[in-house]
Amino acid sequence: KAYNQLGASEYSAIYQFSTGSGFYVDAINGNNSTGDGSQSNPWKTITRALEQMSGMGQYTIHVAAGTYNTALGEIFPLLMVDSVSLIGAGSNVTIIDAESSNTVIKCIGILDSNTSLEGFTITNGKSPSTSAAGGIYVSSGSTLRIINNKITANQSELPASGGAIYILNASPMIGNNLITYNHGQVIN
Repeated sequence: KAYNQLGASEYSAIYQFSTGSGFYVDAINGNNSTGDGSQSNPWKTITRALEQMSGMGQYTIHVAAGTYNTALGEIFPLLMVDSVSLIGAGSNVTIIDAESSNTVIKCIGILDSNTSLEGFTITNGKSPSTSAAGGIYVSSGSTLRIINNKITANQSELPASGGAIYILNASPMIGNNLITYNHGQVIN
């Protein structure tokens, strides 16, 4: 085994490189037309970033502070991609606001339990007549981690629905979220 000057083994260096890889979104400095998702040339919307991830393998999308809404170009619901984590700059500063247009985020068939949704305010989701969730819809065996978020002011009026989170045939890990002021017919 080889060690660098700091005493870390070659395996530590490989791990640090792999966790540093990812793509970037920035509501203020990003551009969906000319951006390539790099830190120096990020995309503008989460929608664009997620569209680029299909079949890419394990990656992290780092989302800068800002408000991500329809005015910016977001299309709701945002569709999570298996093995692709979505990490915000913090729940106080990275806001995903569906502006009552649809469910905020759907997680369907997210089977990689290392996939995370973390560090966002998820707000103003309103379920359409075809969805039972206002904030986050989780189904089809999904096992992702939903952690360190604020899930607030979402609503669903369908029978047996969830304003904040609706889970159907899935077992996500949900922890350290602040869930407030949501309205649904079952779990709020």
